[in-house]
Amino acid sequence: MYKAFGIVNSSSRNIRVEGLEDYRPIGAFSFLGRYRMVDFPISNLSNSGIDRIQIYVKEKPRTLVSHIGTGRHYNINSKSGRLQILFTDSDQRNNIYNTDIASYYENMECIEEMHHPYVVITPDYMVYTADFSKLIEQHIQSEADITLLYHAVDNAKDAYLNCNILNLNKQKGVISIEPNHGNAKNRNIFMDTYIMKKDLFIELIRKAKAISSAFTLADIINELHDELDVRGVSHRGFFASITDFQSYYNANMDLIDIKAAQTHTKSYNNIILLTIYKKPEVTIIFMTSDSLYLFYTVLTPKSASLSGLSFPCFSWIILLLISKRS
Repeated sequence: MYKAFGIVNSSSRNIRVEGLEDYRPIGAFSFLGRYRMVDFPISNLSNSGIDRIQIYVKEKPRTLVSHIGTGRHYNINSKSGRLQILFTDSDQRNNIYNTDIASYYENMECIEEMHHPYVVITPDYMVYTADFSKLIEQHIQSEADITLLYHAVDNAKDAYLNCNILNLNKQKGVISIEPNHGNAKNRNIFMDTYIMKKDLFIELIRKAKAISSAFTLADIINELHDELDVRGVSHRGFFASITDFQSYYNANMDLIDIKAAQTHTKSYNNIILLTIYKKPEVTIIFMTSDSLYLFYTVLTPKSASLSGLSFPCFSWIILLLISKRS
């Protein structure tokens, strides 16, 4: 995908997972016992053919940097691709000024040197699958200035309270971006995912910085929505937003359920669900990738007999054992 580069942004200032974020950023949280949260956006970008990716880290970067390493395990082309970790050097003690715009502004040179005409911005605290190559083509064909991704939910009164919502008109045009106050059940949860031209992105950063040091990218889009053509695109499939400890727990437990797990036709790090085998006491999902095979157990409450099963002679075997709850 030569048309766009990717940005993985850290969680916004109003999101904090107490008890865990004191030690590491949300992007470095373990997920399903095998992945880190940052694997999801990076794999979405990589699987969409985007191999120039910037990852923004605001604080406590050690565990995240250690996990990402050179990025080779994301199958990023080593000749044309690059996975770049960027830091925020701001010493602002007041968290209100520690925004995504501040991070972008401090790393403006790294953004300007990208030769791609488009940028895809995605967060590190949400779990979902998206083919950005199709979304970019859809954005170009629509001739919109900005495309925003959203997920329609019917439990916004009790969940996603630290997320933003999109107010849309009948043509899916974005009227405004505002916090979810929990006063309505059905809402379009903004997935903090943007697609736009790089030049417009740079222009918005500079305008936001000139208006207020507390402005976020969502704020400046709200401010200029009369001048911009901003469209919303609905996301289908599994979606989770890690905004507190309860949502982190729920997201992990949801994917232990086999029906929810099957909504991920693709997993991450280019791992693909291949075959599902069921026995009364256990469900086995065979998984494979281009170059990786691994034996992996999520949950098995009692020893499950696998007699009678024959497996190909892979150098490594991937098995995901998920208990069938009684």
